[in-house]
Amino acid sequence: MLPTRRARSDLLLLAVSLSLAPSPGLAAGSEVPPELRTRAEASSFRATSTYAETLDFLGLLQARSAYFQLGAFGTSEQGRPMPFVVVSKDQAFTPEAARRLSKPIVMLQGGIHAGEIDGKDALLLLLRDLALGLHPAVLERVTLLVVPIYNVDGHERVSRFNRPNQDGPEAGMGFRTNASGLDLNRDHLKLDSAEARALIALVNAWRPHMHVDNHVSDGFDHAWVVGYATAEAPQAAPSIDAWAKANLPPVAEATRSAGHPIGPYLELLSNDEPLKGAITPPYRPRYSTGYFALRNRPSILIETHSHKPFRTRVLGNYTWLGALLEQVASEPSALVEAVAAAERRTVALGVADAPASDVALRYGPDRDDPAAGGCKLLDQTIARTKAAGGIDILGQGTGGMLGVGHQPSVERALQAVAEDDIHPGAEDDERGRQEPGVDQGQAGPDRQAPGRLAHSFRT
Repeated sequence: MLPTRRARSDLLLLAVSLSLAPSPGLAAGSEVPPELRTRAEASSFRATSTYAETLDFLGLLQARSAYFQLGAFGTSEQGRPMPFVVVSKDQAFTPEAARRLSKPIVMLQGGIHAGEIDGKDALLLLLRDLALGLHPAVLERVTLLVVPIYNVDGHERVSRFNRPNQDGPEAGMGFRTNASGLDLNRDHLKLDSAEARALIALVNAWRPHMHVDNHVSDGFDHAWVVGYATAEAPQAAPSIDAWAKANLPPVAEATRSAGHPIGPYLELLSNDEPLKGAITPPYRPRYSTGYFALRNRPSILIETHSHKPFRTRVLGNYTWLGALLEQVASEPSALVEAVAAAERRTVALGVADAPASDVALRYGPDRDDPAAGGCKLLDQTIARTKAAGGIDILGQGTGGMLGVGHQPSVERALQAVAEDDIHPGAEDDERGRQEPGVDQGQAGPDRQAPGRLAHSFRT
């Protein structure tokens, strides 16, 4: 049924009002200089900026603020410089200068999957806020390391059909993998790609205290716009886990209060039977969220909901990032100390007379526990290394260590876990490579084999 003339008029007025609305972060009546409007804003969120337009925009911000420095941290496989921005009120534009300040260094990353581009547009809005003097506490207390487009080659492979299950930008979006078909969010350990090697070199140099990775979901339909997750204990060090549990709920509440529905990033236990429940699984270190946990850093995974409009997703992402930085700035020493405590713990675990270490062997849904009462509890198996070289099983159950007993086969289990990390699940081949031309936006079917946790989700 076609809309009536009145309905068409109302839709036109709505579109005009949206295009004339104050830019995010600015008070009503404030105007952004025309040259500082992003491509998304200028197009009423029908398009995202190209690589060249992004660089031009960042150059304008650098020219406007003495606190900005634009650089490149590597070269992509197709020869494109990979841009990053340092934001520092102290003009601490080198890793050495930044570390001397004793301020938290926060790394914000967009476009690891270049079709999931909301994070880049949110980061451009946030960077403009900072260049215009907004978020003064963040400028005063935090050093920012921003990678707006990680997968620069995939970013330029634009098509309206790269992610058919994603609502915009309608003018098209980039491609999931790099030019060689490598998924960069499967390459943090093996470092097959030029891009991953460059990123890890950047991380090694700057040693940021926190990492944020911005994505768009491939998942099931739900009400909230912004989903988030992070590694938890025992995968995360106790001090990192405690920091996240204390600081992420206020960020979520601030985002929700600003009008952006928020919830956890989840994976269905079965794509065919949603009522079986959902979990936030642990992340292996080939993913950014697991890799930075391995390096004793909180890594926050942001997943905006692909079925929501592009404008709604970008503004929700932007609001979350601003709230997160304000939270860090409210007590900057807490994040610095959490990371320092985690590093001290790692060193202590490696000395000759250190106590035995715990190693999680299995972590998955306990579907058969009658005590679950319809909730899907998590079943974990934890092993403890022994000074003499043996391994004990400490626990196997849902919420406690149920007994200690020697199990020689655990050595084989550890080897199987290691091999599984090298040889991932059915959705990727052994190198994390995906064939160009295959739809990268659709989540695969539930491929859980008996006795192992399915990893059909795609972050």
